[in-house]
Amino acid sequence: MLMLRTQFGPARKLVFTSTGMSLAAATEPTGISFLRTLSRDKPQKINEYCYADMEFADDDQILFLPQHGGLRCVDLATGTVRTVRLATGRMARIAVTRDTRQFVIGQPSDAKHSGYLSLRSCSDPAVPLWQHPLDRAWIKRLFVHEGRDEIHCIVQNEHLFPTEFWFETVSLSTGAEGRRSNLLAEACDDDGALSPDGAWLATFRLTRVSVYPTSSAFTKPTIVLKNNGRQSFTSLAFHPSGRYLAATSNDTTVKLYDTQTWKVAQTFTWDIGRLGSVAFSPDGNLAAVGSDTGKIVVWDVDL
Repeated sequence: MLMLRTQFGPARKLVFTSTGMSLAAATEPTGISFLRTLSRDKPQKINEYCYADMEFADDDQILFLPQHGGLRCVDLATGTVRTVRLATGRMARIAVTRDTRQFVIGQPSDAKHSGYLSLRSCSDPAVPLWQHPLDRAWIKRLFVHEGRDEIHCIVQNEHLFPTEFWFETVSLSTGAEGRRSNLLAEACDDDGALSPDGAWLATFRLTRVSVYPTSSAFTKPTIVLKNNGRQSFTSLAFHPSGRYLAATSNDTTVKLYDTQTWKVAQTFTWDIGRLGSVAFSPDGNLAAVGSDTGKIVVWDVDL
């Protein structure tokens, strides 16, 4: 187990590189700590903001950071930053493919321009490979499932009250629309998780985690996981094997739910404060949690 610390404050989001050898920790919106090697060495400071998403791209050499009206592309070797202008002035959501060569980006409309969902090359992020308009929709979360050639989107209609949420699938290779769920019975926070086989979508709202089957036009969750007491969940991540769903919360714990029974299989308390983020390395050998105190725990996953 390693105990690390960010450079800027509370660790709100954690992302491993595709090799699992490096880790980025975002402290919304004040900056990013890049742990080039998972050791006790001082992390590299990146003076950029992470408002919602961050993703490693181009063989882990670039860190993508969507911001209002632009995509910031940070070269991790040189520290140089390139900005790719986006069509609208609002915040985009992104998801990078497993080989880190392509990414999906979704951006809501603003007063002058329509929103869109598009596929782009990481080496030339300004030019869409395909692009489709989004009408009156805000993509809350994007997931890429390459095995099924699908993009999975949690979508919000922000122009209605109460706000409507639904789940859509889109072809990764062509952008053709696929399934669309009925309206979700519950609102959800910005974070969420898709199981590795694409079968389950997990979202959370306050003290409840809702798990939906993606193959049906669901309205109500099949599984509801309730936290202890009144402490809210803060982040979700499926283990790459699909065997466990990890959930952090304000009660200072991370719980691993067995996806066969949806019961708590393990609970970890690292005594580092309230936890706000969780991530697994792509090979599933490592896990990391980040806290409000700026501390990060990285440990070997023994499942």
